Amino acid sequence: MVVLILYILGLLCLVAALIGGVMILIAAFQEDTTQGILCLLIPAYIWYYAIARLRGEKRNLILALYFGGLILAMGLFVIAANTNPGA
Repeated sequence: MVVLILYILGLLCLVAALIGGVMILIAAFQEDTTQGILCLLIPAYIWYYAIARLRGEKRNLILALYFGGLILAMGLFVIAANTNPGA
């Protein structure tokens, strides 16, 4: 039961990260089409764009959604995978 709850929380964190990633992509395409295409095609470029180039009043919210969601999801999945359901 605990493992199931951890996986569900991990999935919710991934949804938050997905929402943050879409918001980063929208901001990149609004700045320049080239920036948006780079974010789509080069996996690490979205991280660079989010940290170095993202501007606006919602910057901190977007970064918290994206990076916080990813980090929390990874942590929850690791904990769930290492939890012994029989104990």
